[in-house]
Amino acid sequence: MAIEITAPGRVFPTAHVEGVLVRNQIVFEPREISQGKNDISVKYYAWLDPRASLDDLSAQLMSEGSGVEGVSWDPVKREKE
Repeated sequence: MAIEITAPGRVFPTAHVEGVLVRNQIVFEPREISQGKNDISVKYYAWLDPRASLDDLSAQLMSEGSGVEGVSWDPVKREKE
């Protein structure tokens, strides 16, 4: 699963985001960092339980005062060998 998380400004709330992922027992790896004019986004690859609620995880990531303004989830297609 690929997760793209966006935050306003120039400082990304890494401790908060990675704390949520760890508390939910999600194995993750930061893959891309993109700095825009008014925001910053980080794309993570994550391995999570298929029964995990993406809505619940998004709510935790975007909790009030977290500094996160957007979360998007995309399934990663596996390459055939």
